[in-house]
Amino acid sequence: MTMENTIIVRGGAYREVKRALQAWINLYADNLLKDICFEMYRNGRGNHVIKADKRLRNQNFFFLVNYLTHPMNIEYKAQVTGYTRGDDQSDWTGQNLMVYISDTDKEGDNVFLLTEDNRTYKVPFGLGAEIEEVTDKRSYRSPQLSNLILPDILSIQSEEIRELERATPVEIGKRRLDIGMQICAFALSLAFLLAYLIPDPKLYEPIAVFLILGSVILFFIFHELLQHKEIYLRSLVFAGGVAAFSYFLHIWFRPKLSEFVFVWGTFPLLFLLIQWPLRRLYLLIFKKEPSLDKTGKLGDFLYSMLLYITLIWVLLLFGKLVT
Repeated sequence: MTMENTIIVRGGAYREVKRALQAWINLYADNLLKDICFEMYRNGRGNHVIKADKRLRNQNFFFLVNYLTHPMNIEYKAQVTGYTRGDDQSDWTGQNLMVYISDTDKEGDNVFLLTEDNRTYKVPFGLGAEIEEVTDKRSYRSPQLSNLILPDILSIQSEEIRELERATPVEIGKRRLDIGMQICAFALSLAFLLAYLIPDPKLYEPIAVFLILGSVILFFIFHELLQHKEIYLRSLVFAGGVAAFSYFLHIWFRPKLSEFVFVWGTFPLLFLLIQWPLRRLYLLIFKKEPSLDKTGKLGDFLYSMLLYITLIWVLLLFGKLVT
């Protein structure tokens, strides 16, 4: 196997390194040839070999070595070493180069190049930054690779997949919350229709329970998204729809249907109406966003307990007024 545009990764699970490689390909898709491909081989436990397309320019190869060393949102520790030949746009045209991140480097936004005659250069990525010759402890050596078979072939993925990978955690959470609310909204619309067609109160109690529990679970799971005004207002409208449906069942089937269907139907709406002032109070005191207690931090614990207790108290009070 020729060593041109070859990367050796020592450390990290094969699956995670492969994820990082695919993420880089998608991230730089606009700067790569559309039919470019990469081969990834297993080379023993914790050792992986990546064979990049020969047409990959030096600059992008340097970016790839850096990214595999410091991947975004993927956790592993590995020593990454690349081998390439200087192209016609580099200062090392025709020379064999070893590319890596130095153990002594604290900046991260660069790579180190080592030539066959053991001259080391630091290549920064910043605009206007200059290449400088430095001293480092490594010496050039070209490893011998053999018996590498059955590679995984990676290439640029579809625009839809790349768009999803570029999404922030908030955007991803928003999409999932939207899907959950759409499912509940569909069930809500279907239940309204069926209530006119099939006037059987026993049919709607499980539907109401599904909508109430489903929406409350959604709000608890995606609690941190409620700090975004747009998401909060949309959730408020949805919770209002669940409360309206519960009230409709209460009026339509009274007295055959228990009043508690209406009482519990207001649970999602009450949760949101109580959560907002408590969140504002938490922000005022602690100067940061609250979260439902998972870490044992005192502020989050008090916020969680106050939210639960207030919600239950208001729900019980409301239930007494209704009944």
